[in-house]
Amino acid sequence: MKLTIAQFQCTNVRLRNSRKGIVLVPVIVAAILITGVVTLVQSRSMARVTVLGHLSAELHRQIESDAVHALLAPVVSRAFVESVDTRSASIRLDGTPITFEFGQHKWHVSLQDVEGLVDIYLADPRVLQAAGLDAVQVDVFRRSLPEGKRFATVEQTFAHLDMTAGAAEFVTQSALSGRINLETVPSGLAGWAKQLPRNLILFSQPTTVRVGVRPGTGIEAQNF
Repeated sequence: MKLTIAQFQCTNVRLRNSRKGIVLVPVIVAAILITGVVTLVQSRSMARVTVLGHLSAELHRQIESDAVHALLAPVVSRAFVESVDTRSASIRLDGTPITFEFGQHKWHVSLQDVEGLVDIYLADPRVLQAAGLDAVQVDVFRRSLPEGKRFATVEQTFAHLDMTAGAAEFVTQSALSGRINLETVPSGLAGWAKQLPRNLILFSQPTTVRVGVRPGTGIEAQNF
């Protein structure tokens, strides 16, 4: 009988352990689910904080950029006045960069007379070729457009021409002529511009200036 009782007791012990195991399974599963939910919520919260941080930084940068543009208005006006005699001008309109600190960034500003650039819609084929553009391709493109039709930006025009944006720095579509003003041509174009025939050179004061504002990376351009 003792043996039987011992066997019975052992059997009961095993049954109790099995039942406890069965009871613990849902608890463990629930704990795992809760842990997963908490982790997911935390990760989403961190992602939101990161996104908000980026948005806040971008907002501050944009506010500073707008302020810089506003501060440059009198500078551009002064540059227009001084352009009457470029030899004594303190502010160049040939894209020479100006660096200064404002807000939380160091800003690089350039003032460029658009007549010193290559107008992709008006420039003579010889000017286009001298600037390294495919004059035939540009001519075919211009002929395909309805009269007076232009794309909104140089970047959009380059995209339709399937050209790389690398040369866009020296290209405009805001000029009034297809000629080049040697007084305001960027240093990167000055070499070939001086070899152009006289009828492709513009002798006049600037009328429109492209202001480039660059806070370390990226560039924003605005015409004055």
